[in-house]
Amino acid sequence: MRLISYILLFLFFLVPIINAQDYLKITFFYYPKSIFIEQGKTNSSFVVLKNMYNETLYNIVLKFQLPAGIVVTQEKDGLEELNPDEKGSIKFNLTATSINNGTYDVTFWAESINQIDSNYIQSSKQTFTLIVIKNSTEVTTSTTVQPTINTTTTQISSTSTIEKEVETETTKRKINPLLAGLGLLSILIVIFIFMKK
Repeated sequence: MRLISYILLFLFFLVPIINAQDYLKITFFYYPKSIFIEQGKTNSSFVVLKNMYNETLYNIVLKFQLPAGIVVTQEKDGLEELNPDEKGSIKFNLTATSINNGTYDVTFWAESINQIDSNYIQSSKQTFTLIVIKNSTEVTTSTTVQPTINTTTTQISSTSTIEKEVETETTKRKINPLLAGLGLLSILIVIFIFMKK
């Protein structure tokens, strides 16, 4: 009976760790690693999302943490709907209004109006590098403008590298450090009790 109570105690702490971020059901199939933008100009790019949830997701938009002086707009207010296991794209425009030349990190994520346990279904946060330049002569010929997609749903044949990135992204889980610590503590308590016997 004592063993059962220890197992229940262990499971009590382990279950919140496993389900800590169960609302991360959107993955990025593609996103830009870097974007060049000229001061006072606009540059377009896109992301390709995949719905990893078992239900259709609605009104998926991109959320951004931007440096001051950068304005972002999204085409068609994101994706109206994305069926399970389906991919879709969202085009966005970045405008450099009043920002110094330099390199900036831009954090972004996708979010749906659907919820799991009062949390909006979303993706994990990703980052791309924004490079603001004074004029187009500073961009070398090897730099290209990001391509655009005019549709909201895209069928993409992928390479094994991209598939591995998607697979890795879907298996990643961020664990709350406090919950992980409590789970580890409960394991150590159980081990300690059994060692005393």
